[in-house]
Amino acid sequence: MILSNKVAPDLLLETPRAESYVNQAASEAATQYANDGAKLCGGDADTPAPPAVVSPGKPVPVAVAVSPIRPGYSVAIEHRVNGGPIRAAIAAPACRADRSNALIFRALLPGRAPGAVEFLPVLRFAGQPISPRLGEAGTCSRFVVGGALEPVVTAARSPPPGAGEDASSVAAQGAGLPLQRRMLSDGTPCTLPIRYFDALGLRAIFLVDFHRAAEMLKQLGLTPLPQESGKAIASVGYFQYRKTDIGPYDEFSLTLTAAPPAGAPAADYVFDLAVTSATANCAGREVWGYNKFLAAIEGAHDGEKFSVTTRDSGGAMIGALEGARGPSVPMPPDDEFLLSLLSGSMIRALLRVVAPVHVCAGDGFAVKVGRSRHPMAENLRKLGLDGARAALVQYADPYQAMLFPGQPV
Repeated sequence: MILSNKVAPDLLLETPRAESYVNQAASEAATQYANDGAKLCGGDADTPAPPAVVSPGKPVPVAVAVSPIRPGYSVAIEHRVNGGPIRAAIAAPACRADRSNALIFRALLPGRAPGAVEFLPVLRFAGQPISPRLGEAGTCSRFVVGGALEPVVTAARSPPPGAGEDASSVAAQGAGLPLQRRMLSDGTPCTLPIRYFDALGLRAIFLVDFHRAAEMLKQLGLTPLPQESGKAIASVGYFQYRKTDIGPYDEFSLTLTAAPPAGAPAADYVFDLAVTSATANCAGREVWGYNKFLAAIEGAHDGEKFSVTTRDSGGAMIGALEGARGPSVPMPPDDEFLLSLLSGSMIRALLRVVAPVHVCAGDGFAVKVGRSRHPMAENLRKLGLDGARAALVQYADPYQAMLFPGQPV
């Protein structure tokens, strides 16, 4: 039974009715099966179900046990409020359950305003869902956000733009909160999250040698997230940002997916970000500590075939991503988490993607590394990506997202 898009107001106010409603749904959705026969279980001592009613704004932990354990598995908790858009929270492998050959995955769903929340763990293999998804499955689990509202701490009201603000006053507003205003060192005002209204996004995902990836992450205190056959995940991305809060620019990126601390979602450590805009370079370095640098990025594409080349300040090629997309399937928007070093401390930032993407096999795409001695070229070589073919490719046009300020890990 799927919850209707409309929720009766009294459901949010009468706790006994809400508890009965949610407990019934939780028992229905306690066990799910994947296409390969794997089982997802929840609601027992190892994986307690969320409370039937939670307070507004409180994050909600969700746990699920997957058995048997196979390389390449990951779990996303798909969720929505009052039948609205479906989002996904990436679950982190936490520990083995008491039951034989089962692994527990844990995620933290964001705090919500009053409403009815549906959620469903979805098992993925090599990034692709292999168990029923929310909206497709006949059952799902639910909880209700309701009860007395708690006090909310808000930032001081910001004066209208241009009302005599200086750099120090703008930088101090909303410190530590998701919504902020910053003044960059070049004098550019920067509102957070940065909104990407219209863009093209292309991301090629590679399976690379685990030990090479581990060596690169070791100095950061991180470890790669192991995949099938003991591989690690590296991504090479090309983004053509046509309209953003900080102006248009192109970007060429290299990331490694890192295993999270217990209870935290997996995240991509940003190794290199080549950009074509001085403002984007400034914002990335000062707000997130990204290893951004200015470069020439030459991109040619028609939505199917792509050829993207990045060159250093001397004109030497750092790297290129070339290929053609094959048949693809649409996927709903999925939150991503990005790791970086800001002033010597590790932070994690939420990238909230709000437009769907298309996913296809990646063997039509390959990376080429040029003769440049730039650190990004060296990192591509260290990972063995010269000539490597992708495992998967994600594509979106238009691509839309919001990048929030980071929080300490």
